[in-house]
Amino acid sequence: MYGLAHRFLTARGWTFEGTRPEAPKFLAIGAPHTSNWDFVAFLGAMAHFDLRANVLIKDSAFVGPLGPLLRSLGGIPVDRSRAQGLVDRTVEAYRKAKELVLVLAPEGTRSNAEHWRSGFHRIASEAAVPILPAWVDYPTRRIGFEPLMAATVDLRGDMDRLREVYRSKMGRHPERMKPVRLAAEPGPA
Repeated sequence: MYGLAHRFLTARGWTFEGTRPEAPKFLAIGAPHTSNWDFVAFLGAMAHFDLRANVLIKDSAFVGPLGPLLRSLGGIPVDRSRAQGLVDRTVEAYRKAKELVLVLAPEGTRSNAEHWRSGFHRIASEAAVPILPAWVDYPTRRIGFEPLMAATVDLRGDMDRLREVYRSKMGRHPERMKPVRLAAEPGPA
């Protein structure tokens, strides 16, 4: 399925930028996340860079025949109404694994929100794994990976670096895009 997504995208003029991360464990964040087509873009990028990953997806997407398909593609169902402890469980999974690539959408949803969710930064910090900023830009039909970055204690500095990465990227539905900002950031963004 990864290869099929890659062929689908390249046949429609999409290009891929960046290099394959060589770390055995990292947390990829994908943004902007405004459409279900973002999952196809993610699969195509993973195939392009010869990676396999797991991705946290709301559990309601696993209903019916889509469930086995999503699981085979690395999907992990998450009950967002009971997400308590998810960060701790994910950190523990990173600590136990020799290799683990996990993809999260920090926006948390395709609909409007006021800010990104902070779980990705907490997971990366506590598990001591780097963050891979991955992006999609629909107007230019580009999908890219930026260099790995460490999650530091300077939350504002980390978010400033991410704001720079995503500043010029546009989702399929621009009206659904969220500001690259965490509720926990000190001061105005």
